[in-house]
Amino acid sequence: MPYLSYDYLAGLFDGEGCFSVSVSPTIRKRRNGKPCKSKTISIKLYLRFAIGLSDSEQLMSEINLWLNSEGIRSFLMSPRKTASGQFQTALTITNVDSLLKICDCLDGRLHLKQEGLESFQLILRMVKNRGGSKYDHHGSQTPQFTQEREEFLRAITVIWDHYRSSAKSGRKLRVSQEEKLLRLVELKKHSSNGDYFVPQATTTII
Repeated sequence: MPYLSYDYLAGLFDGEGCFSVSVSPTIRKRRNGKPCKSKTISIKLYLRFAIGLSDSEQLMSEINLWLNSEGIRSFLMSPRKTASGQFQTALTITNVDSLLKICDCLDGRLHLKQEGLESFQLILRMVKNRGGSKYDHHGSQTPQFTQEREEFLRAITVIWDHYRSSAKSGRKLRVSQEEKLLRLVELKKHSSNGDYFVPQATTTII
């Protein structure tokens, strides 16, 4: 793979890649392996770097192997059929440390998406400083939702919404992540467990 470099990846990402920042609800159905009596709503933050190419599974596999050899934890999604009938393969990175590394390697090499990279880097550093590189792969723990956590998530959504609006030349977003977060907070307030804020967060899941 002698042709692979961060300059090559930057050109590919400028054309076919994206950064993604979103808040989404999950419903906790089990606790310590046992069904929960109440379905507690959790609000999670998802961060993602992705490149999708049609009919290029071999190339994407080579890039994935190269990134992993560079210490960047990327993985390939299963090819999916597009509306045009082609099969698209997506390379994805979600690990916080790997996201920071790929952003540092592409910083200054992007043209179309440099502003997005800078906003994404800022969010990643906020998450990292808060201890968000720790994952719970088994789903056995859900982060307690505090006033501080809500403010933290809201700061992130404001940063990302500002970038998205700027990328659209200031046009109003159809649905902002901040608006989505506020709706989720209201939903959580009225979830069946009855609890909204607890004294202190002990675990952060990103």
